[in-house]
Amino acid sequence: MSERSKSFVYDIWKYSYPLPGTPLTIRGHSRGSEKSCFYIPEIKTFFDAGMEAYYNPDYIFVTHCHSDHSFQLPMILTGLDRKGKPPPRIHAPKESRHLFQNFLRTTYELRKGTTKAKGHFRVTGLSPGQEVDLNKEGYFVRVYDMHHNVPTRGYGVCQRRKKLNPRLLGLPGNALKILKKGGVGINVYIEDKLVAYVLDTNIDCFSTSPELLKYKNVMVECTFFMDEKDEAADHHIHWCQLKPVIKNNPGVNFILIHFSMRYTWEEIDTFFSDQKEECPNITAWMN
Repeated sequence: MSERSKSFVYDIWKYSYPLPGTPLTIRGHSRGSEKSCFYIPEIKTFFDAGMEAYYNPDYIFVTHCHSDHSFQLPMILTGLDRKGKPPPRIHAPKESRHLFQNFLRTTYELRKGTTKAKGHFRVTGLSPGQEVDLNKEGYFVRVYDMHHNVPTRGYGVCQRRKKLNPRLLGLPGNALKILKKGGVGINVYIEDKLVAYVLDTNIDCFSTSPELLKYKNVMVECTFFMDEKDEAADHHIHWCQLKPVIKNNPGVNFILIHFSMRYTWEEIDTFFSDQKEECPNITAWMN
C-alpha cells in the first residue's frame, strides 16, 4: 500500500483497508512515539487510543499505558454520542487497570471543573489467555502477553461459526432432525482467526505466543528498519528480526505499523517497496 492521506485527523480516518480473507475493514494510524489508534467498524471496536477519533465504539482495547497509545482516550470518550446506549467497554492490561481508571477520573473532573464530578466509564483489566465476547455474530477478542517495558497486551479478533458436522454431510434433513431431537449434536464450531494486533513488543512474542501466526492478518510493529538493531532488541521489533518470521509464514498477511518518527514516509515507502519481491505478503501501513 503506497497511498497515504495527509496528516490531518479527518483525512486519516477516511482511508479504509479491507482485511484479506475476512469480512472486516480497518482504518487508523500508527507511528512510534507519536500516536497509534485503529478502528474496525464492523465490530465497533478500537485498538489503542493514541489519536482523536469520532466514532461511537462499543469496545476499546488499549495495549499499554504509554502516551502514544492511550492519551487520547478521554477525547474519544468525550466525543461520544451514545443516544441512550451504555458507555463503551474499555479494556487494558490488568496490572495497569487502576492507572487507566484514575486517568479517566481525573480528566473527567478537569473537564467538568470540579472533583465532585462522577464519570461513568469503567476499565476492565485483562490477562493473557482471556477472551472478550463482542456480539451475537460470534466475534470475540483473545488476549496475548507482549514483551515491553510496561505491562502490555496484544489482541486477536476471532469468530466462532457453527456448521454441520462433516461426518453427517449427505444425510437427509429428516434424519438430521431425528438425531437432533434425540439429543445428538449435529453441529461443530469452527474458529476463524481474523486479525491480530501485536505491539508494543519485541520479537519474542511470536515464540511465546505462536498462535499469533495462525491469524490471517497480523498487524505488527516494525518500529525500526535501518541500522538501529540494538535499540530494538529489548522493547521493539526491527525489520531484520521480523523478516524471517514473515518469510516462514507466506500464508499470513503482515501489516507493518508503528514506524519510528525518525523515518520519512518516502523512506518507509521506498524501503518496503524494495522488500516486496522477497516478502510479497507485507503491507506497510502508510496512512
